[in-house]
Amino acid sequence: MDVLLLLSWVFYYFININGFVPIVAIIGYVIFKRNKKYTDIVLMGILLLFFFMADFYPIFLIPIAISLIFLIRKTGLKQTLIVLLFSSFLYYFFFFATYGAAYTFMSKSFIFHNYLINSLITFSDTSANAIVCIIYIFFILLFLNLNQKGKEAGKTLSIAFLILLIGAFASNAYVNDLNSNLISNITNPDISSPKTSRIIILAVDGGRYDKMLEADTPNIDMLTYEGVLFDSAETIYRTKTEPAFSSLLSGAIPKIHGVKNNLYVGGLKIDALPDFIDTGMYGTVHFKDIAKPDWNVKTVSNLEHYYDFDEELMKLVMMDLKEDRFELYIIDFSFVDLVGHTWGSDSIEYLKAWEKTDILFGMILDQLDESGLRNGTTIIIMADHGQSGMDHGFAIMESEKHIPLIFSGKGIGSNVIDEKVNILDLNPTISYLLGKRYTENVQGRVLLDVLE
Repeated sequence: MDVLLLLSWVFYYFININGFVPIVAIIGYVIFKRNKKYTDIVLMGILLLFFFMADFYPIFLIPIAISLIFLIRKTGLKQTLIVLLFSSFLYYFFFFATYGAAYTFMSKSFIFHNYLINSLITFSDTSANAIVCIIYIFFILLFLNLNQKGKEAGKTLSIAFLILLIGAFASNAYVNDLNSNLISNITNPDISSPKTSRIIILAVDGGRYDKMLEADTPNIDMLTYEGVLFDSAETIYRTKTEPAFSSLLSGAIPKIHGVKNNLYVGGLKIDALPDFIDTGMYGTVHFKDIAKPDWNVKTVSNLEHYYDFDEELMKLVMMDLKEDRFELYIIDFSFVDLVGHTWGSDSIEYLKAWEKTDILFGMILDQLDESGLRNGTTIIIMADHGQSGMDHGFAIMESEKHIPLIFSGKGIGSNVIDEKVNILDLNPTISYLLGKRYTENVQGRVLLDVLE
C-alpha cells in the first residue's frame, strides 16, 4: 500500500469521532486510574458499544446528561471537576497533536487561536468538536472512576446504565431514519434521447452555499445567471465526502450503499453511474476508497499538496478534457475544504479560497470554448457538504447540510428554484440528461425543472 495513502487513512481514522473518543478515553483511563479492575474493561466495552449504536450523534447527549446527574451526585463535586479538567486536557492535547498538527503541516501555518476558537463553535463528527468530544470522554472516565467504589456505587451505575441502554436504542432508531426524508416517492420519467453530450460536475468540497454567495466569483455568477440555481439543496447524513459522493454515484442513501463515513475502503458494492457511463473522477484519496477497480479515477494527495492541490488536479482534468475522453467528469476541488479545516469557514481565507476556485472554473470554461465543446456541455456546480466552524459531519447545522447546486449549459433553462432538493436527485438527473438508464437503487428524482 502507498505510504501516503496509509497515512491519510490513519489520519482520518484518528480525527473521526468514532476513533478519537475511544482511543483518547482508553489512554485517559490507563493514565488516570491507579487501581484498575477487570470489570472496568467490560464496562468500557459496553459504554463504547452504546456510543457506536448511537453513531456518536449529539442526540445521545440527552441520556448522557441525565445519567451524569446521578454520577456527579455520587462522585462529589471535587472529584467530578478533577475528571472534567483531565478530560479537557486530554482532548486538547490529542486534538493539537493530530488535527492541529496535520493541518499545520499541510498549510505550513500554525494558527493556535483559530484552532482553539473554532473547536468551541464546530459541531461535527470529528475531534474538531471540542464540546461533544470532551463530554463523551468525561462521561466514560467518570463512569469508570465511580466503578472503583464497588457495591457502594452499584445502584447509581445501574440506573445510569439503564438510561444509556434506552438512550442508545432510541438514538440508533433516530439516526437510521435521518436520511429517509430525502427519498423521493415520485416515479421518474422514461429515459429518452440524450439532452447533452457531456456533463462536467464541478464539486467544491466543503463549500458552504452562503459563503459562495458572499465571495467574488464572476464565473459562478455567470453560470448561475445563464442556468438554474436551486436555493434549497441539501446533502446527506453524515455530511462527509465519501458518503455524499457514494449517494451521488449510486442514487441511494448510505443505509443502502453502505458508506457511512470517510473511513470506508473497498469500493462501492452496488450499481453506480461509472458502471455504465464513461466517467472520469478527479479528487482525493476518498475517490479511491469508494471506486470500483475498473473505474477511471485520478487523485492528488492533500498531504503533499495544500495550496496547489486544485492546480495539480486541474493538470489531470485538462489532459482528459482536451481529448474529450468522457461523458461524465466529476471533479472534486478540495482547497476550499482544506482552508475551512485550517482557518475556519467563517474566515476571510475561506472566502478567498472560493474566489481562487472560481478562477479555475473559468479555465475549464475557456478550455471548453477553445475545444469547441462548450455548446454540447452541461455544467453542474455543487458541493458534497458545507462546514460548521472548521469541520462537518452531523448534518445539524444549516451551513454544513445546505449545499450549492447550479445547472448551466446544454439543455438547461434559466431560473432560481426555491424547492427542497438533495444530492440523491443528481443521480437520476444525470442519467436523464445523458440518455442513460437509471441506477438500480435510485432513490432520487429527475429534476425536470432544469430543462429548457
